[in-house]
Amino acid sequence: MSELATLATLVVNMLTALLPLMGSTSSGVEKVIEVLIQVLPIAVSEAEALVTPIQNIITALQGNATITPAQMSALQELQAQTDAAFEAAATGSGVPQS
Repeated sequence: MSELATLATLVVNMLTALLPLMGSTSSGVEKVIEVLIQVLPIAVSEAEALVTPIQNIITALQGNATITPAQMSALQELQAQTDAAFEAAATGSGVPQS
């Protein structure tokens, strides 16, 4: 595993562990979304094993009572990007650009 993949794994693991605390406010949800947007391209290209934890984080945030409509929209877009990126990686067609 590359250093970049290791770092992405650590970030996703940290988000997963801190999710109950960070997701308790709208601003916490926003921070998690921002980090996921940055980590997704690395996860797709370097660490496919992160797909399930990333999807779990997105699902947990979507069920959060403090989420705003804009955040729900961002999470839905992120979910679609995640699904498309990992599908592209699995079929060998590369990472779709957003």
